[in-house]
Amino acid sequence: MGLSVMRLLPIFLGALAGLISDELAVQAPMVVEAKVGATAILNCTFHPPAKDLILYWTRLDSAGGISSVYIHYQGKVDTRFTDPTYVTRSSLVGDLDKGDASLRLGPLSPADRGTYCCRVKHAHGTDVAETQLHVLNSSRLDTPWTLQVDPSGLTDTTAPPSTRPWLDANANSTWVWVAGLGGGAVVVLGVLWGWHRRRMHGGTLASPPPQLSAPH
Repeated sequence: MGLSVMRLLPIFLGALAGLISDELAVQAPMVVEAKVGATAILNCTFHPPAKDLILYWTRLDSAGGISSVYIHYQGKVDTRFTDPTYVTRSSLVGDLDKGDASLRLGPLSPADRGTYCCRVKHAHGTDVAETQLHVLNSSRLDTPWTLQVDPSGLTDTTAPPSTRPWLDANANSTWVWVAGLGGGAVVVLGVLWGWHRRRMHGGTLASPPPQLSAPH
């Protein structure tokens, strides 16, 4: 009796491992970021793949409301219950036969921020994965900031991207444009050298200021 059990144990464990490995599992990144007006790819994969499945993409907003973003049912997209605001802006980019349920969404608006749920259901079960979509303003990603220096008062003032010239006593226009992206900034101080030379030589700027390398 004991010998028979020992012989059957590997078979039982192998069958159990097969059941566990065949259990449906869905995975998606925790966060996706994209700009207003751009297109976001919401990645979602599942295992094991299956041809006969139901795919639901839904959005949960901060107020607890749920919107139907994309539905794939009986081998094709089903728009009967999809929120009208997503019908023309959502499409499947993944290959479901290979376990890829990734979604393309765009163009984005600030109202698209929220939690997106990728839910897959087939013969091996049902599972869901969530992704936070952050929709960022364009200025937050790629608009440079500007620093201008007033030679008359040695006052640094932050200005919008349109540069304003400063006029000296000889009506010569001197200005400096300093642009930075993200957390890095490049500061050009050549105008200070010109101002110093002008004061030392009686208000005449004999030569242009040298190009100074910004500190790293």
